[in-house]
Amino acid sequence: MKRLGLIGDTLVHKFIYPGHINGYDVTLMEQLGGWMADMHRGGSGAPLNAGMRIVAIASPDRDAHAIAKVCGIDEVYESVAGLDPDSVEGVLLLEQDGGKHLELARPFLERGQFVYIDKPIALTMADLSAMETLARAHGATVMMGSALRYSPTLQAAATYVADKRPSALTIVGPGTWYDYACHTVEALVVLRGSAIVTHRQLGTAEAGTVLLEWEDGLIATVMFGRHFQPLFRVQALFADESREWLIDDAVAYYRGLVQAMFARALGGTGGTGGTGGTVDPWVDARAITRILQDVGDSYGG
Repeated sequence: MKRLGLIGDTLVHKFIYPGHINGYDVTLMEQLGGWMADMHRGGSGAPLNAGMRIVAIASPDRDAHAIAKVCGIDEVYESVAGLDPDSVEGVLLLEQDGGKHLELARPFLERGQFVYIDKPIALTMADLSAMETLARAHGATVMMGSALRYSPTLQAAATYVADKRPSALTIVGPGTWYDYACHTVEALVVLRGSAIVTHRQLGTAEAGTVLLEWEDGLIATVMFGRHFQPLFRVQALFADESREWLIDDAVAYYRGLVQAMFARALGGTGGTGGTGGTVDPWVDARAITRILQDVGDSYGG
């Protein structure tokens, strides 16, 4: 069984992934898990796979002890520094701030461990390049990115788009550029690949529109803002029709991500996942991070 740590100062998806990996107490999850308890609704509380387990959580997050209680995590440290990297064989980095990911991941990458990094993997190309260099130098297995990649709805859309080239794409999603736009950009990479060559942005980093163009001339529109509903909507315009997909299958895509995590951590495949993903996950990561950084810089962030 692979022993994992869970780290981050401010944690995201904090009852979802530990619940799928370790299993959970059904009653406590209902009481303490908040909206994330809905991602386990109707579940038995059993882990998805017995091949790995989170044995320690190192975080000052206010819910750290509750996560440990709900998901049966043995050790809780009040800071990330409290976890000895040599005491685990891998780590889930669930830190909300992508700007902290490089330094938090560094000791685990340097030991050649499995590292899962929640979205966004990085906010700058410099940080991403440093992570990739460390991972390749030490043979670390890295999995990263948005859970949307594992949405059955998005995968169905990607299959349809691949078979019938659209003249335009639009994706609408909630949140600000840095917090949630990584989901929309990654979804477009799944749909059309990573060969994005230009961008233009309108609005602000809080609510705006971004136009992305691929090397074959396709243009996609990203619309984001806090006022949008907590789901993602993809629209595709073809010569003879238009199609729309509502990506609201969060229960399925979180499970899909964790199943891919098991496969990746235990030596199989699954690091990219989803229709349209590249064999080398760093290729997509570079494209996504470059857009996040370039557009963010244009917004003055």
